[in-house]
Amino acid sequence: MEIKKYGVWGLGVVGKSVLKYLHTQNHLLSVMDQREPTEEEKKFLAAYDITFMRQSEQEFFFNSNDYIVASPGIARGPSFNTFKIKEELDLFCEAWSKPLITVTGSLGKTSTVELLSQLLKKMSISVATGGNIGTGMLDLLVHQERSSYALLELSSFQLENTTHCAPDLALWTNFYPNHLDRHLTLEQYFLAKYNSIRYQKTTQKAVVPITLESRLRTYTNRPLNFFSIEPFNDRNLSRIRSDDTFYGKKGTEFIKISDKKEEVIALTRDLPALSFLENWLIILAALDILSKRSGLPTTLYDVNIPEHRLEKVAVLEGITFYNDSKSSIFEATYAAVGSLQPHPINLLLGGVSKGVARTELIHLLKNKVKALYCFGTEALELHQAALKAGIESRAYSSLDEAFKSCYAHATHGDSILLSPGGASFDLYKNYKERGSAFKELVNGILSNNISS
Repeated sequence: MEIKKYGVWGLGVVGKSVLKYLHTQNHLLSVMDQREPTEEEKKFLAAYDITFMRQSEQEFFFNSNDYIVASPGIARGPSFNTFKIKEELDLFCEAWSKPLITVTGSLGKTSTVELLSQLLKKMSISVATGGNIGTGMLDLLVHQERSSYALLELSSFQLENTTHCAPDLALWTNFYPNHLDRHLTLEQYFLAKYNSIRYQKTTQKAVVPITLESRLRTYTNRPLNFFSIEPFNDRNLSRIRSDDTFYGKKGTEFIKISDKKEEVIALTRDLPALSFLENWLIILAALDILSKRSGLPTTLYDVNIPEHRLEKVAVLEGITFYNDSKSSIFEATYAAVGSLQPHPINLLLGGVSKGVARTELIHLLKNKVKALYCFGTEALELHQAALKAGIESRAYSSLDEAFKSCYAHATHGDSILLSPGGASFDLYKNYKERGSAFKELVNGILSNNISS
């Protein structure tokens, strides 16, 4: 193998994962970041013989390397030397030879990945899980020999420039406006997601929402596995060709229709509650396609539902507290609100819109929530939109202030729901930190009640 000079742009989780992998290939390495490395990172750079460059050295960084690998979160300008680019995902796909399962979508990616990973492991199937869930995908390569599958959560940022991603099974959970501050148009965002199935061979499978049927037909003519959680009707079936498969919900049953034959694959009563019931339908479809459905336990209630997703934190004085901090777009909040009805809901709404006009959607919450408690940098905009829609609302600069006001106004039988509907980075490092802050506020009330 010819030794090349690789520059990695970004010293985060992905950057370190890429650097470690490229080091095993004996390439010459440098990394560029806008911040100074920590003491721990300096040790990492020294151990792997990596040259560190500052953002001010960008031109030299680009010109002195044969190839550049940019972390997915970094937006690339039009002047970026495209012929030098190597994608993290493409590096992985070139090196991974076992079956690959990918999950993308606007909502429900992490829940789907974590639950599918749990279920496969309960069947004694070894699976290497990573990607956009905090584990660099290239770190999974050391587990390849003892793994049956790789399971990757993929964001639109990771997918937008790939040319090699051809998973054996691609799961696409849903599609809603998101990240339009990065992709600029809804079509660009769609095409980034579409890359999860664009390069698949005819023998490889894709599970996709029926709502995307007409859009997908303009790009591909191959058989697809469609799903829908909407009430079973002939309209859904009329959109499906004879060589497609359909997974849906009929009353309390999850069903599969293939070759004009209908089969019950699960009962909804056997499934733990999730904000998005279609997550279970997608998982069941995946297990069916993998021929693993027969290995499922009769009940799935022993799986661990991921934290920060409509998580019931506590009940105090008849008030129930829910942490749905993972909600980063309005559709997730709307689903969470729907899951808790008909209980009176005091909703903590905040975060950053990421280019999506959330204020135009606030009216959908009318008659579904008792009151809104808006917090963060966009609190005033959300608050004013709520008042315009005839929804009781208050605005605060912090979650702490909003929570205290919300608790003061809540009464017996109410729910207090943190489901921000926006990204966390106005006030927090990530959604986990935001959710943990909410739980600390709840635990503070519990502690005060116990001590008094």
